[in-house]
Amino acid sequence: LKKDEFEALYILARIALLEGDSKTAEKLLRQAVPYGLSEAEAARQLAWIHLRRGEWDKAAQALAASGQK
Repeated sequence: LKKDEFEALYILARIALLEGDSKTAEKLLRQAVPYGLSEAEAARQLAWIHLRRGEWDKAAQALAASGQK
């Protein structure tokens, strides 16, 4: 997978999430945005990560950034 393709980074982030590695997933999602991953999609995935960690305020901020309510 090419490290400058947002789709590859997104797939790797999803795999990390499924494996329970939220730290790596968060890092990969943030890396994917400059390469073309929509900020809204990154925010939705980050909200999910924050919810899993019990970081309610951060989850709410990420959902607001994604346009979801």
